[in-house]
Amino acid sequence: MAAPPQRTCTRLTQHRVPSAALPPSPPPACAPTAARRRVCAPQARRSGAGRGLNTWLTPPAAVTLGLVSQATGSAYCELGATKALVAVYGPHALPPGGAFSSEGTLSVDVRVAAFARRHAYSRGPTTTSSEERELAAALRTALRGAVLPGSFPNASVSVCALLLDATGGGEAQALLAAAAAALAQAGVACRGLASGACAALVGEALLMDPTPAELAAASATLTLAVFPSDGEVLSQQLRGSWSPAAAEEAAEACHAAAALTGGAVREAVLAAARSAARAG
Repeated sequence: MAAPPQRTCTRLTQHRVPSAALPPSPPPACAPTAARRRVCAPQARRSGAGRGLNTWLTPPAAVTLGLVSQATGSAYCELGATKALVAVYGPHALPPGGAFSSEGTLSVDVRVAAFARRHAYSRGPTTTSSEERELAAALRTALRGAVLPGSFPNASVSVCALLLDATGGGEAQALLAAAAAALAQAGVACRGLASGACAALVGEALLMDPTPAELAAASATLTLAVFPSDGEVLSQQLRGSWSPAAAEEAAEACHAAAALTGGAVREAVLAAARSAARAG
């Protein structure tokens, strides 16, 4: 029997995303670990109040499932001003004629909407395609550590992501949160719900989920993808020059921030499952 046709990401650009969001998660019970280097979490992005460098603030993470009806699973994530939509298609049987594979294949495609960076700070001459490739590579690395390909042998799963708004920072983190939720709704077996966070060292301040302007001014950055449930690191990217103490502090802050976003993902997945059970 012929394999069913593969879906593409073009459908995502045609979907209207609602503004409704889940209640924010509670703030983490932690404080800056050094007096000279202060840590702050994402705030209700950039409301004009400025960066609060000596307190943790609740990240405005919200996740909604099931917005793309044609997909096997889908999720929309708002992380402050950053908005991402992910649709998962499959598993679909691989085309006949090839050798049987005991493990399935995972494809990841990321597109950035033309209007995603309106009013954004310019970081210099970059092309959208290079940004999309970088985001797709980061998402693919994190998901390969989470997905269990042996659960869909000789089949493929496609993850199609659309970044709708990238003016607030945390693009990779919003994409990963939406992808984790969409895979869960699609019933794709995973080792856990992945979540991520990014920290940037700007002067003596360690900033969480930095904006494009803050990234441009940063002397070093750390991006983590983890399982918040047990702290296992799925991927890690260090850039710039870090002292051992600063790197340890940044890692602790990223784990705490990822746990907050991961909590929002988990609550959204559970809420969708309860709703489906009631409807069924």
